[in-house]
Amino acid sequence: MTEEFSTRETWPMECPRCRHVWQEEYVVRRLTDTHGHDVVVWLRRGTPVQPPWSGSSCPGC
Repeated sequence: MTEEFSTRETWPMECPRCRHVWQEEYVVRRLTDTHGHDVVVWLRRGTPVQPPWSGSSCPGC
């Protein structure tokens, strides 16, 4: 894979259960695989994670 570019993104979150509000910071790497397909990798603290819209765990619950 070849890296095209990386960006830092901060996403606001709100727990639907307790209404706790927080932010999560991500590094988003956009890559191209050996077949020419675009690949997006989301990282938090250097660890690959699911994108923020996949559901994050509330740190307050």
